[in-house]
Amino acid sequence: MTREEFIRKLGHEGYTHKIEGDKIIVTYYSNVYLSKLVSIPENVIFNNGGSVYLDGITELPKGTQFTNKGSANLKRLPLSELRPGVFKNRDSFFNDELNNINWKCNIPGVSKGKVFDLIIKRGLI
Repeated sequence: MTREEFIRKLGHEGYTHKIEGDKIIVTYYSNVYLSKLVSIPENVIFNNGGSVYLDGITELPKGTQFTNKGSANLKRLPLSELRPGVFKNRDSFFNDELNNINWKCNIPGVSKGKVFDLIIKRGLI
């Protein structure tokens, strides 16, 4: 999906966003439902007030980040696509292989925003 197509889709669905340089920052106040999309452009940051649903996505382009206040739901995203620094959202991550990883667990010496990075770096998934 091109950058322009994605911006049109956000507008069509009523999802607020802003452009900062080459980044598209989704700023909608609640959940963002884009489950039927099979791709997104590079440099999309989901900073919305709820969860993000991208169930059709099978790869994460460069610059994709989740800083949203809810969960990141990417049902079809393979584990090979998981990279440190991408998932900084406040709730959890869902996909078909892992089901659910909840950030609210407590690991001594690890801040909640770094739990998923630690799991990836240690090769646990």
